[in-house]
Amino acid sequence: CIRDIFFFQAEDGIRDAQESRGLGDVYKRQVSTQSTWGIKSNSMSITVSLPDDYGLILVIAAVIGIECLFTGFACVGRARAKYFTQEFLEKHFGEAHKKAIGSKIEKGGYPDMGSGLYADKLSYEGWYELNNAQRAHYNFVEQVGIVIPALLIAGLEYTQYSIVAGIIYIIGRLAYAIGYVKFGPKGRLVGALLVDVALLPVLIFSVMSGYNLSLIHI
Repeated sequence: CIRDIFFFQAEDGIRDAQESRGLGDVYKRQVSTQSTWGIKSNSMSITVSLPDDYGLILVIAAVIGIECLFTGFACVGRARAKYFTQEFLEKHFGEAHKKAIGSKIEKGGYPDMGSGLYADKLSYEGWYELNNAQRAHYNFVEQVGIVIPALLIAGLEYTQYSIVAGIIYIIGRLAYAIGYVKFGPKGRLVGALLVDVALLPVLIFSVMSGYNLSLIHI
């Protein structure tokens, strides 16, 4: 079974010697051609046919985006709540903040990103743990804008491979975050390996899929 998405474009100046009941009759009389991966085209309409399992590609892409969001909450948010408490910030910056901004300083340590003025007052252990959490999330953020589009493109022709790679990527990201937060940089290695094993073929398949698509004359 193939899912078809239809895009219609009416042209000016269509004339027909036979009586027509509307654009539907014109479309029915058109002759279409189909590409190897499912685009049908002619001068007035394009049909894009997606693989049966492409819905799983969309689900995996959505899960990756959600996982990135929640990694920020679970890793960075937890570390901020632990170290940038109201008491800590009031003790070191309450008076200066009140004088400069005119309001009470709020817990969480924003906008300090882990190496700023607030973090400078943390113990070495606190600074280390906070920045491990930040890096676990930042590394995900650095890749999410690449992996999701690449997965969507690769899945057009290499659907099954992309599904497997996407699942491995999700597992790898989880292992990466947990390992980094609990054990520091050395703890990220297993997750990093899984992420790279999944990401590399997705990038290659996306280029191949895009190249094959560029050969189709619409």
